[in-house]
Amino acid sequence: MIALAATLLTAGFSAVPDGPAAVASDDGTEVSTQSTLPGVTVNRIGGADRFEVAVNISKAAYPATTTDVVIATGTNYPDALSAGPLAAAKRGPLLLTTADRLPPVVETELERLAPSAVTIVGGPNSVSKAVETALAALPSAPAVVRIAGADRFEVSRNVALALPAPVTTAFLAAGANFPDALSAGPAAALLGGAVVLVDGRASLVGTATESLLRDTLGVRGVKITGGPNSISKGIENQVASWGLPTVRLGGADRFEASVAITDDSFAAADEVFLATGLKFADALAGGASAGKAGAPLYVVPSDCVPQPVLDSIVSLGASTVTLLGGQASLSSAVRSLTPCPGWLIDFGGVGPVRIGTPTASLADLNPALEIVDFTEGYCIQAYFPNAIEPWASIDVLSDSGGPGSSYPVDVVGVAGASGASAPHTAAGIGVGSTLSSVLAAYPGASVTNHQHIPGGKHIDVAGPSGTAMRIDTGADARVLAISTGRTPQVRYSEGCA
Repeated sequence: MIALAATLLTAGFSAVPDGPAAVASDDGTEVSTQSTLPGVTVNRIGGADRFEVAVNISKAAYPATTTDVVIATGTNYPDALSAGPLAAAKRGPLLLTTADRLPPVVETELERLAPSAVTIVGGPNSVSKAVETALAALPSAPAVVRIAGADRFEVSRNVALALPAPVTTAFLAAGANFPDALSAGPAAALLGGAVVLVDGRASLVGTATESLLRDTLGVRGVKITGGPNSISKGIENQVASWGLPTVRLGGADRFEASVAITDDSFAAADEVFLATGLKFADALAGGASAGKAGAPLYVVPSDCVPQPVLDSIVSLGASTVTLLGGQASLSSAVRSLTPCPGWLIDFGGVGPVRIGTPTASLADLNPALEIVDFTEGYCIQAYFPNAIEPWASIDVLSDSGGPGSSYPVDVVGVAGASGASAPHTAAGIGVGSTLSSVLAAYPGASVTNHQHIPGGKHIDVAGPSGTAMRIDTGADARVLAISTGRTPQVRYSEGCA
């Protein structure tokens, strides 16, 4: 069955009830062992506002004193996006402030940390002279320096110059938005790199940025974060023309881009961080903490976790997930690592396409239905070639027809659709999921070599009453397709054979 849509759907793990309330402490943190990923503990670092969240992140990462602290405004994001790798390099926290006054909770934390040096990132319009004076007056009498510039792009370049040499990798991020740079910060810290903001709408980076990357820093590679809507193809072509290894790390949305950035830089991690991708504040300080821990930071929706993020967490072998922000930023569904919804793949079908439904009636569900009549016996296959996702990824096989038969659906297959809203099993498995995720979700499944793809696998999961699910993976150990329905038809590899 055209590899029965190469067999149906995504890998992951089934959600579990949210369970008992997490254990809360007086510093705004929570600890929970409830999650959809076996063996993974989920923690939360929250607070009354963004300033207290940053303070609680600092307490968790630096329980004792520290010599360095980095300060940036918490009311806007550009300066702090580049400051994360700097804080990680200095082995100190990134704390947030308002423009004209150091919040009391932040001042108290600075007194506890007793730093000997404080670095302000941003000019006086972002962090005022009054805040600078208050920092210098702390009991530890720290030396206060400021990294500033005429605009967010120059601030970013100057932060890169303040990083310890060598700065081997530049992560280019759009200065007009924040999501891509949030995940880039910990990756840059891991690789000894810098996050450099650019005007992504321009066709070229400016001469100052080119000089920084090629001459002053002499980076050995450039990673472009986000798709062409974030940073233009012109910039990508320009950077590649310099002869530097250049890779674009994007995706269908900010969540997939976050996974691409993480998967490119991290081979393993004991801990990972999650922050909302819809607001910037919680992830600013969290990115610096993640960088210090050698851990990635994923951005996610506020009410679920995209399946690619769950798959990436599993592939890294993480045993701890730390949420950044309170319930308003990341809900209890995120705390339990609940996959984002999509059409459900089960032994009875995919979404509204159910086993036993007359194939002709599928046109009532979607008029794009196209039926192919096979010559061998009474076998037909149905597609939705002119429909939008997820319909376009569905194909249907009927091998139970006969003269005058209405051809009931025997097998439904999914291939091609991936991402947070694509069809998935109750265990969270879908197209693009990793083989390790599939095997973890279905430990009793039968695994055989793929009939047509060298290095690929057929994973067969037995269902009730003569049904089964076949999950096909490619040579890259990721799910290509999922088929579900009656046996033996679900194991047909092409047509009715």
